[in-house]
Amino acid sequence: QKHTGRARQGSIRAIHWRHGGVAHGPKPRKFLKRLNKKMKRLALKSALSVRFREGNLIVLSDIRFDKPQTKQMREVLKALGIADEKVLFVLPKKEDSYVNVKLSGRNIPGVKVIIADNPNNNEGNNIDGLNVYDIINASKVVLTEGTVRKIEEVLGK
Repeated sequence: QKHTGRARQGSIRAIHWRHGGVAHGPKPRKFLKRLNKKMKRLALKSALSVRFREGNLIVLSDIRFDKPQTKQMREVLKALGIADEKVLFVLPKKEDSYVNVKLSGRNIPGVKVIIADNPNNNEGNNIDGLNVYDIINASKVVLTEGTVRKIEEVLGK
């Protein structure tokens, strides 16, 4: 470094060099906030209770389609009087007829269909796919009687 007549430079990756490093640059961090199972369950209960009190919770005896057809789903929405609203359908089991309902609703804007069943869930302490965000985000929540029984079983603990 001596006898060049220039200042000491260190590394070309120094922060004051062009294409150099970033001073105090970003470090990978997890911003995840953990919640207890009981708190999650309580939040789900509260969200469903709010929708029920507002009159925005609809319970059907059952809804099944033989084949996936968007037209059939639109007719169901019109019959329920919720064609222009954000709707969340929660179905109980992963059977072909329920999967057809899910496929029928996926191409309609504002409609989300969840099948709340996970055969790998041995504990039975949650309803897979159903979360507070989806309930609050939807203006109407449509459940089947089978789903209501499952929710009572899980949230009744």
